[in-house]
Amino acid sequence: MEAKQKQLQRIFKILRSLFKIGELVLIIGFAIIFIALIFAVVNKKIPNFGLLEVSNSTTSSWVLLSMGNSTKNVQFANFIIRSIMGLINICFYLIITQKAIKIFSVIIDKTRDFWLEVAGHLKIISYLMAVVATVFPIVGGVFGIIFAQNGNVGVDILTLILAIIFYSLSIVFEYIKLLSGQLDETL
Repeated sequence: MEAKQKQLQRIFKILRSLFKIGELVLIIGFAIIFIALIFAVVNKKIPNFGLLEVSNSTTSSWVLLSMGNSTKNVQFANFIIRSIMGLINICFYLIITQKAIKIFSVIIDKTRDFWLEVAGHLKIISYLMAVVATVFPIVGGVFGIIFAQNGNVGVDILTLILAIIFYSLSIVFEYIKLLSGQLDETL
């Protein structure tokens, strides 16, 4: 039994390290976008080191409404809007990463009944991902259309599907807890 516990702790350390690396990448991304945003505001022009092309890629989005205009002021406003939305997105993903680490630590710590706690964390992750998939692209697109006369109003389908999967997993964990409670009553 002790060997299994040590193996679980080793796996948890590996997973925690991977999530910490992910957090570090998110923080570096946040810093780059923040610096680019400050540079853009101070110099009144878009920085030219590839950030705009990366932030404009929408490979998994479903565009509902699109308007386009390519003047310099419009591009500048669009860059500002996308940068701010990117910073907010990163903050949400940092919260999601923390919740994922909590899930693994709850599972490793077998001194308490973890099914409902894991289900709660999974639900929170699913809600956050649903906001990232729907609200942020729609709000960012609407702001882009209003302030920059250039924007896409859409939904990130892949992230929305992941949110549904995480929500489904939370229901599975709640169901397991219910079944284990019924088993305890039967015994």
